[in-house]
Amino acid sequence: MRWQDAVAGLMLVSGSAAMAQSERVIPVPGFADFLAVDGATVWATNKGRVEQWSLDGKRATVAMAHPCGAMAIDGDTLWVADCQARALTRIDTRAASIVATIQTGIASPDGELNVVTGAGSIWVASDAGGGVARVDPATNKVVATIPVTAGTSYLAFGFGALWSVSGP
Repeated sequence: MRWQDAVAGLMLVSGSAAMAQSERVIPVPGFADFLAVDGATVWATNKGRVEQWSLDGKRATVAMAHPCGAMAIDGDTLWVADCQARALTRIDTRAASIVATIQTGIASPDGELNVVTGAGSIWVASDAGGGVARVDPATNKVVATIPVTAGTSYLAFGFGALWSVSGP
């Protein structure tokens, strides 16, 4: 069987210290990869699409060329890297539709990267030679490219700062 024909699964483990835990597997056709939680639903990257799932099954599909990497949710927006378009895609989670495609570049076109939010901006490693794009969500434009070490593709925002890690 080819990986394109495989069926992945989302596994839900729920409960608290006062409750017994239970498991549930939801079959997901295709190649589900990265996840982002949006309230009562989960968004998953898949081959040629991003999907929204709930306990009741698939709720929405948004077609994309090649969604990749870990996504970020900020309010009613899902931010997803597109490795084929080498861009950042903005998806309205309520309408399950693409609002904007922002040409940022993608530092790791194999999909090993993430998108983060912080300081009123969206951040994505945008250049394998050493660059992180800072996107203003009010304008959907790159407002700065921060020079970083070559090979940087993993980011986090905390303590009022953007943190980055580069590979060997």
